[in-house]
Amino acid sequence: MRFNLYLKKHHIEILNNFKKVLNHSIIDDVLNHIVFHVINNEDYEVLFKKIRCTGECYMNDNSFEVEIKSNYYEKLKEIYNIYDFEEYPSIEEEVSKVIRCILDYCDQENRYDVMNSQNII
Repeated sequence: MRFNLYLKKHHIEILNNFKKVLNHSIIDDVLNHIVFHVINNEDYEVLFKKIRCTGECYMNDNSFEVEIKSNYYEKLKEIYNIYDFEEYPSIEEEVSKVIRCILDYCDQENRYDVMNSQNII
């Protein structure tokens, strides 16, 4: 599924760090890999109970189109609805919020090596 992903500058930097760690240049594949790992291996309560992406989240500097697996997109929408996130004007922005939280979590908890232990999907 193609959609517009809304990120702040530092989230793009986190994705670029993942590209280096995973030794992969295609952002869509890297994003799918990260989302797959989080959906299947991380404790949602730990990840989403704490608000990780704060301040100016409505003011996302960058948006670009990415391809993500449909079942991941649906799961991200479900996660958004379970946890107490602020309201956004579109589903794409809601899914982007969840992805920003995932990226912040991975960066804050230094999850780069864990992600690297699995092959890119």
